[in-house]
Amino acid sequence: MEWLQKVLNELPASPTFEVGNPLIDHTPTKALNIPKLQAHWLVSQWVDNKDEVLSSLQGGVQALSMMAETYSTLGDLDLSQKTIRIVGPSENLSPKGNLILCDEPRPQNFKGKWGIQGDHMVDLLIKAEKVVFQQKYGSVHFLLSAKENFYLNLAQMRTLRHLWAKIEEANQTQAGSCSFGVLLPCTGQDSYTEIIARTQMATSAICGGADWLEGEPIPGLEKEFARRLDRNIQHILRWEGHLGEVDDPASGSYFLEDLTIKMIEETWSTYLETYEKSLSSK
Repeated sequence: MEWLQKVLNELPASPTFEVGNPLIDHTPTKALNIPKLQAHWLVSQWVDNKDEVLSSLQGGVQALSMMAETYSTLGDLDLSQKTIRIVGPSENLSPKGNLILCDEPRPQNFKGKWGIQGDHMVDLLIKAEKVVFQQKYGSVHFLLSAKENFYLNLAQMRTLRHLWAKIEEANQTQAGSCSFGVLLPCTGQDSYTEIIARTQMATSAICGGADWLEGEPIPGLEKEFARRLDRNIQHILRWEGHLGEVDDPASGSYFLEDLTIKMIEETWSTYLETYEKSLSSK
């Protein structure tokens, strides 16, 4: 390694820097312990019929969402390697593969996940706590609507995962294989702006720890083209952007840690208040 030593000897000495007082005086924030993801996020898509199922599968999705009526029309189509989220009564369905059921009634002796969807984190946590720890269901799939603000969207996903781990700890037991999904809604803007908004919502959700993304159809475009764009946004972020390779990339960022802590405190306070009211009303 003589060449390396020669290079080091020829390098100029490091300059001396003087660190002044910070412009903003704040107490350092301790990084939160956000639970690690169990796997990479799933590229998913809503489908309305068998043709859309086939085009989504050809487009490389790992998960599908559909009505129970749509699922019943798929016949012998092999979906055993995919994750399927079913909305609507599913009592008469023959479960095949990895299913997430969102509505009662459901098939007897069903062992998959129970899907819970909503716009408000407190409602999701209360429903999940009831399903998993009171009804002893075992595992749950969260689907939370994304926010347009990049930082709020990222912080709410970190908050949801942190508080669910806290609820598990309070119940002195760990739930089954739970998953955290994000619904990417339309923002009501033109199609080009909608694509940009969809991309930034997806990026922040992934960085916050989502392991399932599902987008609404982008308006103003031909339906199949809009569905293809929706898939490709996720494919680019996953296979070219390599997002999701790092667990909790926001960890250690003062702004994001502080924002998440404030959101955790506010959400937890509202959760306890709502939970106590529900108990007293019984």
